[in-house]
This record gives sequence, C-alpha cells and structure tokens, in this order.
Amino acid sequence: MKDYFTTHTFHVASSDVDFQDKIYFHALLGMIQEAASSSAHIMGCGSIFMDDNSSCWLLIKMSVRMNSMPSWGDHITIETWSRGKDRIFFFRDFRIFDKDNHLIGVATSTWIVADKNSHRPIKPDFLNSFISSYSYDEKAIKEKIRSLPKPDKSLMETSGKEITKHADYSEIDRNLHVNNTRYIAWSFDALHYEYLTSYDILSIDVHFMSEIRFGEKVTVRCIEMDGSYLVFGIVSDGRTAFVCKLFNEKAERI
Repeated sequence: MKDYFTTHTFHVASSDVDFQDKIYFHALLGMIQEAASSSAHIMGCGSIFMDDNSSCWLLIKMSVRMNSMPSWGDHITIETWSRGKDRIFFFRDFRIFDKDNHLIGVATSTWIVADKNSHRPIKPDFLNSFISSYSYDEKAIKEKIRSLPKPDKSLMETSGKEITKHADYSEIDRNLHVNNTRYIAWSFDALHYEYLTSYDILSIDVHFMSEIRFGEKVTVRCIEMDGSYLVFGIVSDGRTAFVCKLFNEKAERI
C-alpha cells in the first residue's frame, strides 16, 4: 500500500504555553499547519513549488477536536494526509498523538489555491497529478461539521465581550496578511477578556472568510451560545474576516 500518511514531531516550548503550562490553541494550530506544509513538500507541492507556479495555499476552514491539551515540555506527533479535492477545495486531515502514542486529538481542514499576488482563487490543474497520487479518503473527524452562522444583526446585538485588535508587523506572514493562527489567538483573547480560568476549550471550528491586511483594525466579538462561544472578527470596513466557534466541552468523537 502506498504511504499516503506523513508524521511530524513537535516539542512544546515555553513560548507555546499559557500560564497553566498548557499549549495555546493557536500554537497547536501552528504545529498542525507546519505538519501540513511539510507533508505538501514531501508530496511535491509545497511552498517552493507553489512559488514557482505563482500560487499559494490558503486555509479557509479548520476543525479540531481534542481530548486533552499537551503541556510544556511534551512531544507530540501529528499524522497527516491529503483527503483529495472537490472542485477548487482541497481537504487535509490530521491525527495528534502524545509521547506515548495515545491519540489525543483529530483535525480536518479545507484549503484553496490562490494567485500568489492577488490571492484570488484559481483552478490549479497543475496539482491534479499530486492529488490523485497522494490522497487517501479517510476522515479524521467522523461527525458532520455544521456551518457557522454569519454575524447578522440579531447576533451582533446579543450581549457579549468585544475587543479591538490591529494588524501590526508581528501579525503578518509570508502571504502579506495576518497569519490565520492570530485569528485564533484573538478569539481566545476575546473569550478571556474578563476571566483567565473559567473556560476549558478543547475543540474549535473556524471559517477564514477574508484577509486582514497590514494596518487594518479588527473588532473581535465573543458571544455565548448554547454553552459554547461564537467569535466574530469584523474589519473596520465591515468585512467579516473570520467566524470561530469555541466548544466549552470535552470532545466525544475521538
């Protein structure tokens, strides 16, 4: 059987953890995406290949389900594989293991390929051979993942917490926009605006809807809903940059 799966090991450093020595969710997502990047490179369609084709990978959806969060000093292994494509959407899944090789989390993601300069979606026929050769149709998350609501008037008028963020130098990545892991960090900042220890977030869904460019101001609004939390990132010109759902419960799907 062809080896569709790649594995990648990460060390949880002191800069990756919060005041309780548990990994920040945005740091975990950074590791997940680093595994995706390394796997794409092994497949032959990593960032160097994409640069040569004037294109780039853009993440548009991510769902993560954890049973426990790694701690400072831990080593985790992330197994990942391409799950194929549908039209312009590419799917990649993940399994996360602790140092004893116990499964502690799973994730799924949806990507598009965009023009490197305009960041407009393109139909990358040059990837067809890679995807057909290296994809394996196995879902890491078995449940049906529901769409997240858009920030309509009724939701935005719901009582919640609100903070303001700016797209400063340290937020900008190689695609010249705010790195998507910062959207997650901002979401947790909004959730923990008043309290640091009241929440136990082990699962998230996030939709990345619009780029945030250098210098833009973003209102991050957190609303409690059915025991979980919806977070909206609204750019000052009215665009919705992201919607994130933080689940205040232990995942039961693993």
